[in-house]
Amino acid sequence: VRLGGRAGALVLVAAVLLTTGGTLRDQWSELGARAGAADAFDPVVERAGGRDALVQCSRIRTSARARSLVAWRLDLPLRDLDARPEPPAVVIRSKWFYGQGLEPPPQPGFEPRVTTERWQIATACGPAPQLDR
Repeated sequence: VRLGGRAGALVLVAAVLLTTGGTLRDQWSELGARAGAADAFDPVVERAGGRDALVQCSRIRTSARARSLVAWRLDLPLRDLDARPEPPAVVIRSKWFYGQGLEPPPQPGFEPRVTTERWQIATACGPAPQLDR
């Protein structure tokens, strides 16, 4: 049986949805969670004193998942953003999706500045610049 153009396209779409529907739903939910986390980021940075205050405090560290967003929003190089946070540093912890807790894990020696459902900024200020001056 040969299906016409539209009918064939509908059959193909239906087959894709039946075989990947759960995956597509998961991906759609993940995209929504990422968008929500991205929208919530700038207000957290402002509550922590703003981008310049964080960069002046010390080097910035975050999780591998949040690295590109943090680099983009704070105008920082990607290099070493996801390195293990050790004082002195600013740690930007994130909760992306799937209900996981904030990452990277909490480290001793850091004082939380701002904590929300999706973000935490903790600091241990000191001489360890992120950017070459």
